[in-house]
Amino acid sequence: MYEHAFPKAKEIFSAEEPKYLYHYTNANAFISICDKRQLWSGRPDQMNDFKEQLHAIEEISRLVSTAHRKAGNAGDAVLQNFCERVSQELDIERLRPKMPQFVISLSRDGDLLSQWRAYCPRSGGYSLAIPFDVLKGLADLQEFHLSRCLYDPDEVDEVLSEVLYSYYETYQDEYSKAANYDVAYVAVRDSMLDMFAFYSTFIKHEGFSEENEWRLALLKRADFDMDRMRVVGGEDGIRAFYTLDLDHDNFPSAVPRAFGFHAIIGPNVRPAAARYPAEVAFEKLVGEGNAAVFNTSTTYR
Repeated sequence: MYEHAFPKAKEIFSAEEPKYLYHYTNANAFISICDKRQLWSGRPDQMNDFKEQLHAIEEISRLVSTAHRKAGNAGDAVLQNFCERVSQELDIERLRPKMPQFVISLSRDGDLLSQWRAYCPRSGGYSLAIPFDVLKGLADLQEFHLSRCLYDPDEVDEVLSEVLYSYYETYQDEYSKAANYDVAYVAVRDSMLDMFAFYSTFIKHEGFSEENEWRLALLKRADFDMDRMRVVGGEDGIRAFYTLDLDHDNFPSAVPRAFGFHAIIGPNVRPAAARYPAEVAFEKLVGEGNAAVFNTSTTYR
């Protein structure tokens, strides 16, 4: 359902696939990833940047308002009715339950100062590099969707407009058959809102484009495998996570160095001393003697 049923969206989201994607994290989480051979996906509503998803809803609302205005000028009552109905649905509380419930943030840039500052404390940050093709394979096997985030306003417009007008065409067809607006809207509502919620996960404000963020989003919204659920306590209370296994049955028990896994240690007051313990931790994931660990040249300013 979510594998980009819309041609333009597929073209845009498939562009610029990198060789590696990087997961920034702190020391304790890095140890856990290596030891358990898992990435933990968090709930978007418990992420620091959850409100960014409001940006996508605002962009959809803007497109709907523009279409409604044009329909009024053209005397197109069917398009006007469609836009009025859609606009009533564009509320975060309506769309939140339809959004992917667990997400992992990554970046195509593995040594970026803004990412060290955002995700890693001083002298405690690590960037785990995972080959794109390996990560995509693992995602497909475990019901995660891997996609880059869109920042460019023109690309955002193209994707959201394609979704909106594709569903309008269906709405128009259904209305021509039944001559009933309610019947026509029922035919498109759930699928359309699912798609708006899905794409909202990957649309961000252009002011954050330096992040070069990619996301892994869990596609299922029910019937979770409780063996893959993790809960921990934190400053904001209990947090829930869902695992993505790096040690999947279809992959070796220890990922060989040839696969390209490596790690970067973030800004550190003692970079030379930080490297050996990071290698020891990393060997838990890639196997003894295979830990490719590097120090960043970036410093906090």
